[in-house]
Amino acid sequence: MPKLELTMDLLEEALLGGSVLGGGEGASIEEAMMLGELALKINSPALLDIQDIDPNGIVVTCAGVTCPHRMKAPFVSPRAHVRSIELLLESGLPRPAALIASECGSGGIVNGWLQAAILGLPLVDAPCNGRAHPTPEMGSMGLHLAPEYQAVQAFAGGDPTQGTYIEGVLRGNVTTVSAMVRQDACIVGGLLAVARNPVKAGYLQENAAPGAIKLAIGLG
Repeated sequence: MPKLELTMDLLEEALLGGSVLGGGEGASIEEAMMLGELALKINSPALLDIQDIDPNGIVVTCAGVTCPHRMKAPFVSPRAHVRSIELLLESGLPRPAALIASECGSGGIVNGWLQAAILGLPLVDAPCNGRAHPTPEMGSMGLHLAPEYQAVQAFAGGDPTQGTYIEGVLRGNVTTVSAMVRQDACIVGGLLAVARNPVKAGYLQENAAPGAIKLAIGLG
């Protein structure tokens, strides 16, 4: 199918539909609206169907990792979202073919929009999960069950004016690396922007949630 150019109307519909699919879980819809609006002002990203991308192309998941005990106003700048992708590239990952959101929650559904807008990458309608999820493993598309898979996760966030900004790249078992990133999120106040778990696009067909973004838009 033709690519879908994302717009303000589609952003609002995606957030409303994501609130339903997420069952009340997910990031703040107000914060997600601001992030989505910023992406659209810079360069409206394109949303592709899974069939429209080379199955051998590399796809990266964009996520926001929270802490169960986060502060009332955890700080992650727009720059940190983009920085997470930059860190992956600096670590040796080839430029990905596309990005996907980690979930379909009220805020997480726009994960990747800003990164896609700035880096000129498309988004694929195949988020890791067709709902919101409380643990990174639930958003790992089963990779935590694949002992041969070596995860790489890049993270950035925290408030530099308060001395809490951190960034980094971790490699290893999905469960172990995800736990360390969540611990770091707790240390900096409760939230980190994360780019993680690159896979070939063909893996998404059976292990992600193809069509979930358009489903959310339709619901919204």
